[in-house]
Amino acid sequence: MPTSLIHRQTLEFLLFDWLKADQYLHHGAKQMHNRASLSALLDRAANLAGDKLASCYRQADEHEPVLENGTVRMTPEIRNALHAMRDQGFFGLTQPFEEGGLGLPVLIERACFALFAAANPAVAAYPQISLACARTIQSWGTPAQITQYAAPVFTGKMFGTMCLAEQQAGSSLGDIETRAIPDGPAAYRLFGHKMWVAGGAHTMADNIVHLVLARVPDNHGNLIPGVRGLSLFLVPALIRQANGEAIAQNDISVTGINRTMGYRGLINCSLSFGEGTHRPGGKAGAIGWLIGPLHRGLAPLLQLMNEARAGTGLFAAAIASAGYQLSLRYARERRQGRAWTEKSAEAPQIPIIRHDDVRRMLLRQKCYSEGALALSLYCARLSDEESTAPDADLRRHATLLRELLTPVAKCWSAQWGLQANHLAIQVFGGVGYTKQCAAEQLFRDNRLNAIQQGTHGVQALELLGKKLRLEDGTALELLGETMHKTLLKAGQHTVLAAHGKHLARAMHLLARVTRQLLTDTQQERAMAQASPYLEAFGHVVVAWIWLDVVLCCEHVGGNTEPHFFAGKMAALDYFYLWELPSAELMLNQLAQAGKNTMHFPDQSF
Repeated sequence: MPTSLIHRQTLEFLLFDWLKADQYLHHGAKQMHNRASLSALLDRAANLAGDKLASCYRQADEHEPVLENGTVRMTPEIRNALHAMRDQGFFGLTQPFEEGGLGLPVLIERACFALFAAANPAVAAYPQISLACARTIQSWGTPAQITQYAAPVFTGKMFGTMCLAEQQAGSSLGDIETRAIPDGPAAYRLFGHKMWVAGGAHTMADNIVHLVLARVPDNHGNLIPGVRGLSLFLVPALIRQANGEAIAQNDISVTGINRTMGYRGLINCSLSFGEGTHRPGGKAGAIGWLIGPLHRGLAPLLQLMNEARAGTGLFAAAIASAGYQLSLRYARERRQGRAWTEKSAEAPQIPIIRHDDVRRMLLRQKCYSEGALALSLYCARLSDEESTAPDADLRRHATLLRELLTPVAKCWSAQWGLQANHLAIQVFGGVGYTKQCAAEQLFRDNRLNAIQQGTHGVQALELLGKKLRLEDGTALELLGETMHKTLLKAGQHTVLAAHGKHLARAMHLLARVTRQLLTDTQQERAMAQASPYLEAFGHVVVAWIWLDVVLCCEHVGGNTEPHFFAGKMAALDYFYLWELPSAELMLNQLAQAGKNTMHFPDQSF
């Protein structure tokens, strides 16, 4: 089995034994794939990750993209890695079998991308963002748009980006100023500036399709304020001229490259639309086409952002897993010191994994990284259930659960995945603080994920202000019912019954605090508690996932793999002893919160 920065036995257990990935194959692919063939695909992904992505991990960090005469240059190894992913078909894993894809579940695609992200998250991010754009076009675009701009992404010939944020707006989408002026019966001309565009300019594909959020004037020429006036547009970097033959550069220019703390191999830039640098059709303005309804761009945008957020959580879990595996190997090899009870200075030094504090740090990393990975993969299975469940109610239930858990999967994985990387550096000691050690770069890379696709604060407001209220609380009820099934199974288990009771208490406390916050007559006070609420909510959800995973271990394997199952049981015990109580403490504090940070004047900071 190929060496991987994600523990392969754990990955395959989660995929096939816990989540039953082979049951979600699309029609036409069921005759071609089974667990063995899917495992072989993971082998290919792991080998590709090691050969092409991991091999340029440090180089992509040290040789950042450079802007020269309006063109972005980057180290050629990134192009080679992406072309290898394209040539091996990893861009089109989920596309229908009859359309040239492999007809695989989203769950398998996410597992492959977890392997890629653990090896080199900056390189893996190019297709991850692009695929989210392509699926949005598939859902909301015209047949011609799907053929011209989505299909090429699934073959790796075209990449995609999200162009949302602006300097004066940031996460406040209602303050976006980019304009889209009608230009003929179907096209628009876009004028404005976008920041933080990941993958926004390069020459590694035939074209780049930008999904751009902008405003269209009403019939009186006025811009509709707020999010109600936003529309989403498909704006390619290269467009065909009116004769359908010649290729023209769209009116898009790179105005700067952001020098980032991590993900340095991923070009992050500012783009200007409509400056007149290029004049397609003889005039200024970037040509684009509407995606989804006019003035209702939030609907397609939410699909795009939800997939991007799910990808962020997955990448955070993968980077945490990489740090854990590297520090675990180091702890087994590095000899330093002696056992506390050893009094002889002549006794040989022992591997640092035999020291209690190192074992504690490794176990915490295991709890965070594997918990985050399981949560992200569970959300991927919900995406598959949305399209494969046998009836409409089950598909709707999967949608509601995925909507509810997306901000949790994104934020919990980013917050605690980073903590895992922090612990990995500590296991390495002074070595981990140097650029010669991959743990240092992994930490910098994972720090981005807490900010990317909406900060913790933004996601917390989304969870408490919107997600919990989906269909009058139906989403939350469904989560409670799902977790309750795990409690029933745990209650029949001699050892795990105590864990089930502990989780039941935490769930009851979470439900009580949730009701209190949702019914608070002073909603400003309630929403001020959104971030700690999200943190506690995530801990309870991951506690449930750990219990469900261990129950599945007992059911599938018994004692046939004693070390594997003992490790899962140790992580469960640790999480319930040290992590779940912190969530309960936070929930108790939220229940008593009377004042918040808004009650004193700004000058008092």
